[in-house]
Amino acid sequence: MGDAPSPYHSSGHICGPELVGLIREIAPAQVIPVHTTEPERFAEMLQGAPPVRLPEVGVPLPLGG
Repeated sequence: MGDAPSPYHSSGHICGPELVGLIREIAPAQVIPVHTTEPERFAEMLQGAPPVRLPEVGVPLPLGG
C-alpha cells in the first residue's frame, strides 16, 4: 500500500453535474435547496425544470397543498 493515494472517496457529497442528473432522473415537482452555501445555483443549473424554491430565513415555506 505505502503512500499511494487511496482510490476511494467518502466525503458524502455529490458533484454538480451528477446532482443535476439525479434531480432530473427523480423528476420532483420542485426543488428546495437547504444544505448548500449557494442555493441560487440550483436555479441556474436546473434552468427552471423542475422549479426551484429558495428558502428565506424567518419566512415559512408551506409544503404540499
